[in-house]
Amino acid sequence: FLYFTLIDTMPVRFFLLLVTIAIWPVAILSQNANDQLFKELDHVIANKKKYETLKKDEINRLTNRLNAVGDNMELDRFALLGELHQSYFTFDYDSAMYIAFKMSAIAKRLNSPSLISEAKLKISATLLASGIFGEAKDSLATVKAKFLSDSLKMSYYYTSSRIYFDMADNY
Repeated sequence: FLYFTLIDTMPVRFFLLLVTIAIWPVAILSQNANDQLFKELDHVIANKKKYETLKKDEINRLTNRLNAVGDNMELDRFALLGELHQSYFTFDYDSAMYIAFKMSAIAKRLNSPSLISEAKLKISATLLASGIFGEAKDSLATVKAKFLSDSLKMSYYYTSSRIYFDMADNY
């Protein structure tokens, strides 16, 4: 009886030994990779002011371009506001929201369902990124997806799914 028990457990023990030997170098190498990532993160954090300056310069360039566009060139203003919104989006939510509302005003003046839907999508995405889930959901419900381009439809469905995932995580 003891002989059969040893035979049955020896392959299992041998297998566990092989797995341990195979995994050990991977664990050591992943630790080195993590150390490198933390060093890179420390470097980026140390250069925070530089990245803020670059972002502010980008925003100033877009603002200057926007100011150079005539008031009667509403479509050009809408497009530039979209770029400005994207620049503000991860930098300053309040300004991103203000820009999205300006886009909405232009879209309504032009009476363009596709531009109105795009502006509402930007408002919804900004609310979501700000953590204001209920308002983001309500705002997104007013977007008419049929008026969106294919790329904006992807953004619409992504934003819609993110709202529910984030709400599930936070409620």
